[in-house]
Amino acid sequence: MPHTISIAIADDHMLFRKGVVEIVSGFEGMRIVAEAGDGHELIALLTDRKDPPDLCLLDIRMPRMNGYDVLPVLKQNWPSIRVLVVSMYDHDYSVLSMLRMGASGFINKDISPEELEHAIRTAHQTGYYHSDIQPDMMAGIIYQHKKNKAHLSKRELEFLHYCCSEMNYETIAQKLNISVRTVDGYRESLFRKLNIHTRAGLVVFAMQSGLLSDSVSTH
Repeated sequence: MPHTISIAIADDHMLFRKGVVEIVSGFEGMRIVAEAGDGHELIALLTDRKDPPDLCLLDIRMPRMNGYDVLPVLKQNWPSIRVLVVSMYDHDYSVLSMLRMGASGFINKDISPEELEHAIRTAHQTGYYHSDIQPDMMAGIIYQHKKNKAHLSKRELEFLHYCCSEMNYETIAQKLNISVRTVDGYRESLFRKLNIHTRAGLVVFAMQSGLLSDSVSTH
């Protein structure tokens, strides 16, 4: 019998949360097992459960305990849970931080039902998701990296490393002692080489591919 993907959701906007619950409940092989309006409620619900859900849809900005505070608790107590960050903005620095902290990926709140289903299935199966990155592409790039054929320059790797911080592009330029225009050039080069179109996509790629293991410190 196929495995049913169990899902928790934490979002303080009731209308959005209820809509997602209704949509996900209609997907084959998925069910909502916990529904919370903030992080504190989510932790309480998970603590009361015998088995943790497979995946959690986690909003960032919530009262009492926001997503930024919840994620470390989830990773420490229920490390098997895949976490998809939910936000309106993929350039939100909180999204970048949560990806660095171990979130499996990011979805925008204006996502279509079809893409939501794809995101959940992909994150559950592979451990990561971003709309820019397809699983077969990621597998190919990881293989190339292991064979030292990633075709990214040392400077591009340095820039990619800083992209995984909360620094804006102007601060990254100062760190690298280059102009903002040159930083823009590195970003566009990586977008083109990796077929990725957002900074959040670069972060997911970097964290999952292991390309940053030998790069510079952000301190």
